[in-house]
Amino acid sequence: THISDFNGEIADYSFVIIMHPNPKFERIMRLLVDKPVNYLIQAGGSTDWTFLNRIQPYLESSNTKYTPQALLREDEDFTYFNTSPLNFDKFPPLSNIKDEIKLKQKHQSLWETTNETVQPVFLFFENDKSRNVFLLAENIFRWQLFDQHLNGSDQLIKNYFNSILQFLSSEKNRNQLEIDFKPLYYVNEDIIISAVLNDANYQFDRDQTLFFTLRKDGNTVGN
Repeated sequence: THISDFNGEIADYSFVIIMHPNPKFERIMRLLVDKPVNYLIQAGGSTDWTFLNRIQPYLESSNTKYTPQALLREDEDFTYFNTSPLNFDKFPPLSNIKDEIKLKQKHQSLWETTNETVQPVFLFFENDKSRNVFLLAENIFRWQLFDQHLNGSDQLIKNYFNSILQFLSSEKNRNQLEIDFKPLYYVNEDIIISAVLNDANYQFDRDQTLFFTLRKDGNTVGN
């Protein structure tokens, strides 16, 4: 079945991956926005950027410039979720990395290039309705092959991407901050309030610290 002839129920999918979108994906993209359904878009040398600029509100590019190859590293400011360890220094460069991207909404970048002009490569957008991810590079299969060659399997890469797929498959209907307390305490009873802060994948986030402030009639009575 051709992509333009897709007649399935898009809401049956927890997320969708689209590679090198062009006008043939028009109907699919509109369905993803209308439902909405989380998606990951891989964009590269054969991507129709005129179409991509028009069909989504997160980023745009008005040129056809690409960096042929570049090594990558993780962006230290990425906080949506934790990833499994991956030694980026040992992995081969990715190809056709998009230059001069205009980012139009709040986002975080998981990967960036190591060259002098640092470019975001793996962009994550999250709002009240959906989670949307853009991989602006090609030939990620090289990492799978290299992992297979180096370690005898590609399990390292699979483990790394599991966190990304979990981010896409998670529904935005849960609170990342979970607070446990009783609405009423007896006079001589210990007052116990507990809280857990999870990351965007709803896994316990060990890197965060919570502070409590108790107020009564506008005045601080404890913290």
